[in-house]
Amino acid sequence: MLNEWQKRRSDLNHRRLGNQFRTTFGNAVNVLKGKVRWSGSTSDVLLECITEWRTISTDASSLLTTFEEEMSPRFYFNVPPLHNCDSETQSWLPQLIHELWLRRYPITTWVADAQVALRQADSVCAEINTMLPAAGNAQALPAIILKTTLFQEACDEVVERISVLPHILLVS
Repeated sequence: MLNEWQKRRSDLNHRRLGNQFRTTFGNAVNVLKGKVRWSGSTSDVLLECITEWRTISTDASSLLTTFEEEMSPRFYFNVPPLHNCDSETQSWLPQLIHELWLRRYPITTWVADAQVALRQADSVCAEINTMLPAAGNAQALPAIILKTTLFQEACDEVVERISVLPHILLVS
């Protein structure tokens, strides 16, 4: 049974970020490099990607913020058979299980690493956004292409760091 966090992670990291966004952004980079013809302005294709990234970034931030709470093995105390534990046991055992989980796995490190990667991608995206007015200028194009390459790498790192987070509830 997948919980909501697992569903959101799969949707974000695999479908939206991994498949859709990176493909769309790769196409935008190909437009910038002149490999693909585009009827609109260069800044339009980048602006569309930046707008989409902002939504993805917000969702990724939420996903990372809620990881510890939603993927802790204390979740099992909300479903059968553990939700049938008496109230005294429910008062201490779920928290003990959670603390043991935090000691056994580097949860805070995994989340922090993903948050750093996300902030880095956000930072490069913001730099690209400031360069948009010059996107039609041939002299500015190499710098914009460089930033888009850095952004692609930063997005790859976000995908990698979110992939490190367990996609199942770890209890062993």
